[in-house]
Amino acid sequence: MGFYTTLVHGLTAVFLDPPYPAEANRTNNIYGSDDLTIAHAVREWALEHGDNPLFRIALCGYEGLWEMPANWECLAWRPGRGYGTSAKGKANRKRERLWFSPHCLKAEQLTLGLLEQSMVGKA
Repeated sequence: MGFYTTLVHGLTAVFLDPPYPAEANRTNNIYGSDDLTIAHAVREWALEHGDNPLFRIALCGYEGLWEMPANWECLAWRPGRGYGTSAKGKANRKRERLWFSPHCLKAEQLTLGLLEQSMVGKA
């Protein structure tokens, strides 16, 4: 896979947002090239590479579709109102999740890093 070329240069961020699988009860053939199983392969790839300190992986999915390891951080979020007006769309809006691999920075680390950068040369 082409990601390995970027690892030679250091950290590589990977954002994975595969089409939801059949278990999500979504409509088939909504993409030009659709596959109701690809999300599972994407998740497996993320799990295989999640412990690599040079990868920072974010994986999108619905709550309850799969279990992720305890060392992956899970963030619940809700998209804006344009998500869908059907009862199914409104319900799924509340199921959106982002999982972050163990080497992703936590919000506290990012905030501290920005604070430290803003203080350089001001002592």
